[in-house]
Amino acid sequence: YSPCEFACSCDNPLCDGVETQFKKWEPHWMLAYGKLPNKKYMINWPIYGNDFYVNIIEMTPEEREVALQAAKDRSIRFLYFIQHELGMVNLGLADDEYPTEDLMPFIPYHRESRRIKGEVLFTSNHIAAPYDQEDALYRTGIAVGDYPIDHHHNVYTGPLQMPEIEFEQVPSYSLPIGVMMPKEYQDVLVIEKSISVTNIVNGTTRLQPVVLQLGQAAGVVAAQAVRKSCPVQEVSVREVQSELLEADAYVVPLLDLPPSDPQLAVLQRISLTGIIRYFGKNEGWANQSWFYPESEMLLGDLLSGLNDFYGYASGCGYEYAVSPSAVVTKAQALEIFSEIAGKDVSSLAPQEVPDGPLTRGQAALLLDSCLNPFAREVSLKGELL
Repeated sequence: YSPCEFACSCDNPLCDGVETQFKKWEPHWMLAYGKLPNKKYMINWPIYGNDFYVNIIEMTPEEREVALQAAKDRSIRFLYFIQHELGMVNLGLADDEYPTEDLMPFIPYHRESRRIKGEVLFTSNHIAAPYDQEDALYRTGIAVGDYPIDHHHNVYTGPLQMPEIEFEQVPSYSLPIGVMMPKEYQDVLVIEKSISVTNIVNGTTRLQPVVLQLGQAAGVVAAQAVRKSCPVQEVSVREVQSELLEADAYVVPLLDLPPSDPQLAVLQRISLTGIIRYFGKNEGWANQSWFYPESEMLLGDLLSGLNDFYGYASGCGYEYAVSPSAVVTKAQALEIFSEIAGKDVSSLAPQEVPDGPLTRGQAALLLDSCLNPFAREVSLKGELL
C-alpha cells in the first residue's frame, strides 16, 4: 500500500500543490456520489480511485484469477486510503451484503465489454439528431436511455496514447431493436453491454436502467420468434413495441406525462412514426425529450410529417391557402386525413378532441384514431414497409 496511488482522488493535504486534469472533489462528496440506503456507500470512483483496467477476454482462466485479484486488491487499498488518510475510520466493508469470505461481491462489476456487429449500429449521431440520419432508427425503439455519454478512459494503461475525447452533450434517446441482433446468427439475442453500439455510445447504453429494459425487450422478441417459428430478425417490430407499451414500458423517452396517463402510449406511438416529432434537449447532467402536447400543432409541421410518412404533400391546398405557421384546426386535419385514407374518417375522431385549433397532443390523438399510422410495419432500420 502507498497513499500516493490515491493521493489526488479528492481534495486532501496529500494532493496540495499537485496539478491534475481533474477537479478535486471534497472527500465527503466523493462518497456521497455512491450513497445507498442504510448508511452504506457504493465505491465507484474514476479519479485515481478504484477503477481498474484489465482485458480478461484474452486471458486463460488462471491469468484471469490473478488479474481480478489485483483489481480486488486495488479496491481494498482504496478503502484503506479512505480510512487512514481521509480519517473516515468508521467506514469498512459491509458484513451483511455478500456471504463471501472476504466480504467482497461474488463477481466483479464490468463497466464495458466487447460488442457485437449487429443488424444496425447505433451511433452518437442517432442520439444527437435522430431525424437527420440515413436510417430512421427512431421508429424502431424498444428501450430508452437518458444518461450522459460517460467514459473512464483515463485508467487505460495500454501501449498507445489515448486521444483526448470530447464527449458531446446529448438528449435522451430511443434504443433501436436491431442492436440486440447479431448479423451472422438468427437464433441469438445479445443484450446488456454487448449490444451493437459504438464505443462512445456505450458510455450511456451501459447503464443499469437501459440494460434492464433490454432484457425485457429481448424476452418479448424471443417469445415472438418462438410463436411464429421465425428468426429473431423477422419478428414484427411494431408487435414487439405494442407488447412493450401494453406492459407500460417506455420505448420513447417522453417526459410530458406520467406513466399512468393513457395518452402517453398515444404520444409514443405517434413519435415512433415520426409524423409529429418530439424534441430532445440537454440540461446539464440531465438529458431530456419532450413532445409538448399542449403546444399548438402547426400546419407546416403536420404536412411535413405526413409527406415523409405517406408521400403526401397536397394538404387539400392548405399549404397555399394559409401560412405553414398557422395552427391546424380539427376540421382541416380531418379533411387531410380523409384524403390520405381515401374515405371519410371523421366518424373515427375521438370525442375528447374539440372543434377548433389543435394542440400537438390533440393532433396526435386524432391521427392515432383516424389513420393509425403506427400499424404500418417498419424494417429493423426504420424503413416503412
